[in-house]
Amino acid sequence: HADLARRCQVPEAVVPRNGSLIRLAPGPAEIVDEVPSGYLAVDGGKLKSLDAESIRDRRKLLHNGAVSATVVLDTVGHLMVDPTVTLRGIDDGASGEETIEVLINLVIEVVGGMGNAARRDDAVHGAVKRALRREIRQTYGKRPVTDIHLIRI
Repeated sequence: HADLARRCQVPEAVVPRNGSLIRLAPGPAEIVDEVPSGYLAVDGGKLKSLDAESIRDRRKLLHNGAVSATVVLDTVGHLMVDPTVTLRGIDDGASGEETIEVLINLVIEVVGGMGNAARRDDAVHGAVKRALRREIRQTYGKRPVTDIHLIRI
């Protein structure tokens, strides 16, 4: 465009980049500053940068899915009921149900294999999360968003 402007005898042709702030008057046209620029997304009626954490989280969910588990322990750290595991965007149908059973058994094994002291603190949360992520990665090649709900009664 600047070349075309020069050929059309426009005396001042400025070549800006995205975010360039151009002063047109007084004096010659020139780039005087830079302003934030980039792509934006509409999120619930609000404008957000595509680098916003909520947008990055959704992108990760889109490609990797999510797994959540609820683990209910008594005061000493023993399982009160079998854990529940939910998969979103990872597997469907019968093989998804089989995977859920495998993951439930994995959680039972992880919690049962921990020492008494570890089951009484927050180590359960991290151990269960790592085990579920490792299993999903080995089975499906995905790194899901993983939520563990640890309930102590």
